[in-house]
Amino acid sequence: MTRHNDLLTDMGAPLLWQHHGESITYTPDGGEAVTLTALVRRDTEASQGAEHGQRLARRDEIIIPTTAAASYDGQYVADPQVNDTVTIDGMEYVVRDVLSRNALATLICEARAAMERTMPGYRRGGR
Repeated sequence: MTRHNDLLTDMGAPLLWQHHGESITYTPDGGEAVTLTALVRRDTEASQGAEHGQRLARRDEIIIPTTAAASYDGQYVADPQVNDTVTIDGMEYVVRDVLSRNALATLICEARAAMERTMPGYRRGGR
């Protein structure tokens, strides 16, 4: 590694976790829950087919540490898997994909709660 990379790792990464990290609970399928600090990219949506048209599914990207060295608070998930669950602020997500598995893993998570979108003007009486 270069000196720049060493400095960024030693100084920049802790600041990133400290200022942008959120507390989440990660629960492996059939395993024991662990609370850790993660980076959450919120408010991404994906339309899915449903019996009566389209429904929205909230999909968020969540970056978690997979080693103690990459962790802000000492907690990490060594081997994140599809179908594990993540809870953020009381909302439960299911891990649908794991994009990388280096020191940090990017999880594509979908909220379990169905989301609905009303037609334009519905709440204003159709005007």
